[in-house]
Parts: sequence; structure tokens; C-alpha cells
Amino acid sequence: MIRITTLLLLAAVFSTSTLYSQNQGQLAGKVTDIQGESLPGIAVMLQGSSQGAATQIDGRYKLTNIAPGRHKIVVSGVGLASQEVSVSIQA
Repeated sequence: MIRITTLLLLAAVFSTSTLYSQNQGQLAGKVTDIQGESLPGIAVMLQGSSQGAATQIDGRYKLTNIAPGRHKIVVSGVGLASQEVSVSIQA
């Protein structure tokens, strides 16, 4: 009986997170330098939140579960000037 209750509880949690994420958007891209070379380890942050990601070895990043609307993304790295980019997220 405990196992069934746990499974039902887990199913309810996953259902809620699925419903929640359906109303969210995502942002993915690639950070490069002026010559077009990939920049790994660059911070890509959603301004005003703790949500962010670091670019992979190929410069790619992905942010998920972003509320629809206009946002500012802050891109920064050691030894580089920070840049702000306005984006529009759709669900």
C-alpha cells in the first residue's frame, strides 16, 4: 500500500510539472567571439533571476522553463565585457 501511494504521489508531481512546463518557453543558442570562434564557459543568465547556464565546449547553451514575455539575458565571462540582450520568449 505504501508503494502504491508513493507512485501515485510521484505521478501527481510529474503531472503538475508537465502542466507547468507547457506554459513555459526555452532559449538556446551559441556564444561566439568576433571571429566566430565558440566560447566555452561563458555565463548566460536571465536578468533578475537565478536562472542561467554556462556554455559548453562548443559555445552552446540552453535555458528552459522561462515564462513567456520579454526578458533580458546577461552574457558574461572572465576577461570579457558583459553584454545584455533583449529576447522575447513564447510558450
